[in-house]
Amino acid sequence: MEIQFTPIVTQKQASKLAKVAEKIYYDYYAGLIGEENIKYMLAEYQTANSVIEQIKTRKHNYYEIFCDGEFCGYFDIMYEGRRIILDKIYVSKEYRKKGIARYVVEHIEKLCRSVNANKIIVDILVKNEAACIAYKHLGFVKLKEGVMTLGNGFQTEYAEMEKKIK
Repeated sequence: MEIQFTPIVTQKQASKLAKVAEKIYYDYYAGLIGEENIKYMLAEYQTANSVIEQIKTRKHNYYEIFCDGEFCGYFDIMYEGRRIILDKIYVSKEYRKKGIARYVVEHIEKLCRSVNANKIIVDILVKNEAACIAYKHLGFVKLKEGVMTLGNGFQTEYAEMEKKIK
């Protein structure tokens, strides 16, 4: 499988992301955060306009993920000092468990080396056991757990995980 990443910079790309985001969120998060919170997260953070705003004003860097030429997901990173924050990685249901996360993390490791960053940080929902296992398998270690507010008053337990880059 050939995996490619393309930076999201246009409204057209952001619109495509928003359509895929809705399907991914409902496929994946329904049992974890509930429909009301999914609607809030999509409306607040994953519309085409909000993605473009995050890129322009909040220093987010969104990337499309293509698998054998097909748009299969996206990820978002932020540069913060000597670390890169992996804010989100979402893959369409039919492409999960095919090693795509490994390709994304390897790509971010290369980005880390290119800017002299020494770690990747990710926050995940503690209830998201599949993500916890996947990140551990990719070399991340849990630093701490806490409670975060996702918005709309919804609070959940999260784990902050780190991967050191050599």
